[in-house]
Amino acid sequence: MMHIITQFYDRSLDLVIQPQRTFARVAEHPRLLPGVLFLVLATLAMTIVLSPMIVARMLTMAQELEIVGIERMVSLVTILGVVFAIVQTVLSLVMGALVMHGLARLLGGVADVYQTAVVTVIAAIPTGIKALVITAIALIFGPERAPLAMGGMAGPSLLMLLDPFAIWSAILLGVGLTVVHRLSRGRAFALAFGLMLVGVLLNALSGMGAS
Repeated sequence: MMHIITQFYDRSLDLVIQPQRTFARVAEHPRLLPGVLFLVLATLAMTIVLSPMIVARMLTMAQELEIVGIERMVSLVTILGVVFAIVQTVLSLVMGALVMHGLARLLGGVADVYQTAVVTVIAAIPTGIKALVITAIALIFGPERAPLAMGGMAGPSLLMLLDPFAIWSAILLGVGLTVVHRLSRGRAFALAFGLMLVGVLLNALSGMGAS
């Protein structure tokens, strides 16, 4: 048991201090399931903790629209929200891995699609950590004090450029593409930060559409 704890601690430190070692292990022995489970559980925790606030907003909107009987659907909506969060997380990882693999191969990458999927999942781990931070804030100060969970980045999408979790993800992705796909640093980090900027643009467009 102690060996497992120390190994987990060492590998967690590698992800922060020496991500090259993490992706070197991916190149030799890729493991997809642990990262996917972490991301799903982190998203699930955030969704469950924030569900009372989401339900309260839904009830308020229903009252404003004079919709009768919505209270009976609260449990169903909560369950569907949890299921949707899990499905969305898995689908986003699958689609992200497929897109990333295609782009990396176009740039001269050599890894197979499974290795690319593991790189994509590891690069997404900061988003799972962000979800846990949001969950902790919601538990301590209340769901209303965790605005980062709503709309993805809280406020103008340009704030994503300063989001340390998004930047950390882009850095991990760049390192992963360099080590596993053997891309040059220039190509790898240009692709990683280019995708981050695309995310900023899409977030801005979705915000404009919502308004």
